[in-house]
Amino acid sequence: MSTVAKGKCHVKSIEALSLFDAERGKEIQARIYYPEEGTNFPGIVFSHGAGASRNEYLALTHAWASHGFVVIQPTHEDSILLKESLGQASNLPAIIAAARTDYKGWISRCRDLSFSIDALAKFNAEHPLLKGKIDTAKIGIAGHSYGAYTAMLLAGATLTPIDNYPFGRLVDERISCALILSPPGSGQQGLTKESFKTLRLPSMFMTGSRDKGLSGQPAEWRTEPFNLCAPGDKYLVFIEGATHFTFAAGRATLVTSTPGHSATISGGTHYPPKLVSKFDQRAILGHIKHSSCAFWAAYLNKDAAARAYLQSNKLYEESHQLARIQSR
Repeated sequence: MSTVAKGKCHVKSIEALSLFDAERGKEIQARIYYPEEGTNFPGIVFSHGAGASRNEYLALTHAWASHGFVVIQPTHEDSILLKESLGQASNLPAIIAAARTDYKGWISRCRDLSFSIDALAKFNAEHPLLKGKIDTAKIGIAGHSYGAYTAMLLAGATLTPIDNYPFGRLVDERISCALILSPPGSGQQGLTKESFKTLRLPSMFMTGSRDKGLSGQPAEWRTEPFNLCAPGDKYLVFIEGATHFTFAAGRATLVTSTPGHSATISGGTHYPPKLVSKFDQRAILGHIKHSSCAFWAAYLNKDAAARAYLQSNKLYEESHQLARIQSR
């Protein structure tokens, strides 16, 4: 692929970081991927979906690091893995249901991400493996599903007051751009059609034709944040055949699957038959990696060629008409 080829950086990881936010008295578990050689790389903070953890989405975050970015993945309080490690009951449907109304949890997630940006600055100054690795003036934010919601709040989306709770200002001014994977549209979690108008940062939104909302909303519902946000440096990648869980690939790319068979990620994550189709999920994940790396290059590295690529029709052509990109 022309603008963003396979990453050339050899990637290293710190898989079991424990961060302590003294202001909140809270421990945050995190993972970091970083290029082994070189210094002064932009940073990316990634927010996982409901119930997930730092140990997921690794196909994407590893790919970003291989293209010259330092990626930190904090684990939020709603993580099943975290709850089980603390001896707490964990139930994904209950976690997802709670995420719709737990407005204190929404704020907590935002603070986890802002604290992770603080941590990147500290690591860049003093961590033996990361000292000098991170350009703290170039920070991107990304998230999937509940994490996409969290990322949008830090990037400028606003909420309708709930129970007169004072949300305050959740925006983090240190963020340069945002990658929003499978975001919710209006009508839940305090979001209205007005919420997206204050999203002014350069942003890329991604969803797919099989990425429905939990209440049965069509995939087009997930395009609302793109359609309603402030115009200028905004992109929508819509991929035929992509499901909500295509974006949540784990330790490696998905293997090609056929109808009626599970798609498997090495590391043990399984996708049930109802989530796969005639579409090659491995190829779809490749388009997600490719377009997201082009976005990071354009808006974190200020790469004019990558920006021109995003504004062209090349992604659509290279994906054999599976992935189409719009800009506004």
